[in-house]
Amino acid sequence: MMGEQEPMWLTLLFVFIWAVLYFSYYLPKELERRKKHDLEYCKRKGITLEELIRRRNIRRARKIPKSTRQYVLARDGYRCKMCGSNYNLEIDHIYPFSLGGGNEESNLQVLCKSCNLSKGASV
Repeated sequence: MMGEQEPMWLTLLFVFIWAVLYFSYYLPKELERRKKHDLEYCKRKGITLEELIRRRNIRRARKIPKSTRQYVLARDGYRCKMCGSNYNLEIDHIYPFSLGGGNEESNLQVLCKSCNLSKGASV
């Protein structure tokens, strides 16, 4: 019959199954992946995981100081590190700011806009 809607219990059953799968399968894997990235970053920086968590809890300024920006641009030769372009340059965090990366010169690189957009928040 056309125009019949599925029963409400079927929708609720689907939502319940989705929630069980999400919380039992996807979420633990995602948390493990994030912890692995954090441990790699801690190892690279020579800090403990607790120190990284403490640093994340402190309000951080997202703005990169002008002197740091100029240093990174000069260090990288005013060229994109991925494709070599010297047009539409941006300063990029190697370890993403959203995942706890800081504004240290060692965590910054020059990328052109298209390379930076294609990279996203990946490590």
